[in-house]
Amino acid sequence: MKIESKIKRPKGTFIEMADGTRYAFFENDKGAHVADVENPTHIERLLAIPEGFGIYNEGKVIPAADVEAAINDLVRTPETPVNPQPQTDPEPAANGEGEGEATGEHGEGGASNDDNGPNTDDAIPLEAMTETDLRALFESELGRKPHHRAGMDKLIEDITAHRAAQAE
Repeated sequence: MKIESKIKRPKGTFIEMADGTRYAFFENDKGAHVADVENPTHIERLLAIPEGFGIYNEGKVIPAADVEAAINDLVRTPETPVNPQPQTDPEPAANGEGEGEATGEHGEGGASNDDNGPNTDDAIPLEAMTETDLRALFESELGRKPHHRAGMDKLIEDITAHRAAQAE
């Protein structure tokens, strides 16, 4: 099912679900930011945020009752896969560290696949992250909460500086 992000960011919107599955909402030829979401649980979760997401129907308005009926049909469909293939790297780090942990928390600076630094093959660019995601990333990488008045530019600057210091 195509889900539309009502928030249109210039570089797209990136969402990571609790199970590690990532969705990238990019502008299509009609100007809508859409992603294909097949997992009924993910569809239900995204559509539970009506101010942020909706069913994409090429610009046509879908009544709320129809959205709820569509969700119920999807959740009750037995042939719909419950757990699609997540887009995370399931292999543990080559150096044996971090076994049992997911690699690349929030797609940034997670576990290493080798001794050359973090796995950034599928990393979400800092500039494309939301402020909430940046604050969570800041806290996970720096081990403390950012200042409550720090803006996105300051968060990106501090995370980048911390990563550079760690690389040395």
